[in-house]
Amino acid sequence: MEPATIPAAVAHAAWEFADKPAVAEPGGPRLSYGELHERVVTVARALIAEGVAAGDRVAIWSPNTHHWVLGALGALHAGATLVPVSTRFTGHEALDVISRSGARALIVAGPFLGTDRLAALRAADDGKRDAAGPGLGRIRLIVQVPIEADPAGAAGEGTLGWGELLERAAAVPASAASERAAAVSPGDVSDILFTSGTTGRSKGAMTAHRQSLAVARSCPR
Repeated sequence: MEPATIPAAVAHAAWEFADKPAVAEPGGPRLSYGELHERVVTVARALIAEGVAAGDRVAIWSPNTHHWVLGALGALHAGATLVPVSTRFTGHEALDVISRSGARALIVAGPFLGTDRLAALRAADDGKRDAAGPGLGRIRLIVQVPIEADPAGAAGEGTLGWGELLERAAAVPASAASERAAAVSPGDVSDILFTSGTTGRSKGAMTAHRQSLAVARSCPR
């Protein structure tokens, strides 16, 4: 029987293709499917330790690096729903998506080449909470992803660095993360993708695990 959820699909791939390459990032790590699954479980354990509950929304505003892959799959493994945020967005646009999605956790790229996404979010949030919803008020966890080309991309005040997040995994056994993953059902929402909003305000399109996997299976191999 084919896996019916994304966490199950990742675990199945680790079993079937354990030593085959899964992630190859230029200038970054090369991970096999077995290594990918192991790191995904670690991220899930860390998110659970930091209070991410099943059904919570986890937003990611960061470039397409291995951190994005691990953060996304780790959130899904913890039973959360993924909210991808376009790296082309301004601080105001990103705040709108993060706020309306009801995200409780945010994984965001650290400062890079003069761009500080978190600072832009906080600037957009200042003084606008009453007029435009809760803003960042729902966010309980902010994790800053290091940008490899910029060693200054360390975690700022009120945030965790990526390495600090991973250290929190020690507080949660792998069995707890496995239980979260096993509790995910095919009809649970896997991600919320916001439309472009070219003819009006963008809308969050919800996709279930079974739908996301169906799209992946329909792609030519």
